[in-house]
Amino acid sequence: MLNLFNAVDVDQRAHIPQSQLELSLPQEIKPPWSSLSKPWKVTIPTSSMNAQHGNETYHHPLFSPGLEVDGQKWRLKVYPCGNGHHRHKSVSAFVQLAHGFGLKDNRYEYRISLTHAGREVSVREHASEFEEGECWGYNDFCELQSLFSGQVDEQEVDRQVFMSFQIRASSWQQKTESLNWHTLRLNATIASLKTKLLSHARSPRAKGDQDHTLDNTN
Repeated sequence: MLNLFNAVDVDQRAHIPQSQLELSLPQEIKPPWSSLSKPWKVTIPTSSMNAQHGNETYHHPLFSPGLEVDGQKWRLKVYPCGNGHHRHKSVSAFVQLAHGFGLKDNRYEYRISLTHAGREVSVREHASEFEEGECWGYNDFCELQSLFSGQVDEQEVDRQVFMSFQIRASSWQQKTESLNWHTLRLNATIASLKTKLLSHARSPRAKGDQDHTLDNTN
């Protein structure tokens, strides 16, 4: 009887597709992405591809509104006319850690996207170790040629594009460490404010100064 059951079991497994027998382990669970509440509008001038008539104003970087993630503040740094060797060739985009904790291991993933006329023209994703004030991204994020109809002429108009970026810790351990530092700083700030309030309450001026001015009105 046992041999009969074994034979039936072997016969049933023989008809099961090999793909159903292979086990697929789930990917590493990572923290969710954080992003700005709405895309950031950036103007790409028609002169962006013209090295001779480029507007110097657009050669300087533009900064997006700030985004706080795990107590650290991030922002997008964009050169509409390109940066370095990619000037007048590409839109350059970088993620900057504007304010951080100075952690030794501060690895965060970032995703940058550019949308024009309802179409996602470029999207990049990477992970880097960030120090406070440091930028990581792409000099060649999006070719300027892809935003215009071809040869730029006097009939062309400036392009309005929408840029967005997303940030997340590379692991839950990294996120927890950042949040712990954030909590310590908040507690230190609260303790400092309490000390100042207590000192102010004990100050003689806090109780009000007596007014010695004489009233000479009749």
